[in-house]
Amino acid sequence: MKPANARGLPLARSDIDVLGGEVDGFDPRRYFDHQEQRAAQAAARRWPLLAGLLGYGAEAPRRDA
Repeated sequence: MKPANARGLPLARSDIDVLGGEVDGFDPRRYFDHQEQRAAQAAARRWPLLAGLLGYGAEAPRRDA
């Protein structure tokens, strides 16, 4: 079960999940949302010491690897 927000409504995991719920015939399992990966990579560049301590190195790990 997905967590609920302050209003008690279920939260979508990503924009792709929302689109899949709104558009008939759109299958979110066939698409990959790069938003999370890009945010992790930007954070690793912004805080390289912390990223290194967490084992990310210069780049955040890729989900498809």
